[in-house]
Amino acid sequence: MDFNVKQALDNCGLNWTVTQRSLVAINEEDEGKLLTSPFYGNFRDDNSECLGVGTSRYQVSQNHEIIEILFNYFGDNISVDDISGGQIRGGSRVFFKVKMGDLFENSMQEIEESLIIVDSFDGTTPILMGAHDKLFITGNISVQYDPNSSVRISHTTSMKQKLELFDLKYSSFLRFNQEKRLTYENWMDERQSKSDMIEFISKLNNCDVSLSENDFCSTYSRRKWNIVQSQIEALLDEVPKHGSTKFSSYQGISRYATHKMGGKKDQFEKKLSIVDGSAQTLLAKAWKILG
Repeated sequence: MDFNVKQALDNCGLNWTVTQRSLVAINEEDEGKLLTSPFYGNFRDDNSECLGVGTSRYQVSQNHEIIEILFNYFGDNISVDDISGGQIRGGSRVFFKVKMGDLFENSMQEIEESLIIVDSFDGTTPILMGAHDKLFITGNISVQYDPNSSVRISHTTSMKQKLELFDLKYSSFLRFNQEKRLTYENWMDERQSKSDMIEFISKLNNCDVSLSENDFCSTYSRRKWNIVQSQIEALLDEVPKHGSTKFSSYQGISRYATHKMGGKKDQFEKKLSIVDGSAQTLLAKAWKILG
């Protein structure tokens, strides 16, 4: 294995492989006779943990293949230090982040842009590609996947085919990212009144935020009231930094997702939720409502 590939995998905690193994059952009523099945388990080779079950049609895409694609595609334009990543649910899903550069440099809205790649060993998703943005002054993080991209890198293709599909996917990502930049710029200029922000939070949570506390809790729940109030507080924290704008509304939800959502979860689990979980779903909904 190439030294840079190994180092990147070690840095991400993803230097392990997966092997497909046939699944059988023991028939205890027939002297322990083995029962065969058409299903296979995807097992981690380092700890023998089963990450998912599928048929022989599913072909494993190894972690090192993703890193190899990145180095093959970007060449000297990226280094090992530009790549980070991690795992979700014991490795059932994995993600890689490649630092691409900064948006709005030398301004109050400086954003670090990264390419995010998500893959799975449980068969729930092909290789996905999206935009990972971090606002420097607050640490707010958001992840968006291109909803219009039809390029899917499946687990049944060769390395050559993966590179070709990656090229198509990355081209789609660049178009989406340019649209995202324009969206950010428009949001920074588009004013929102207090009632606009209340309406935004109401749509985001499928409720009527204008109700009194008692009426709200009796109509919905105390838990939902607490969530809504936490989101409003996060949004108001962003207004002094960005003004009463759509950008503040989105950054408010990003702030909530980054710093408040998840309760007792540790910071790593919260970040995973933004990449591929309930926080990412919330951010995608917020993006659609504001857009």
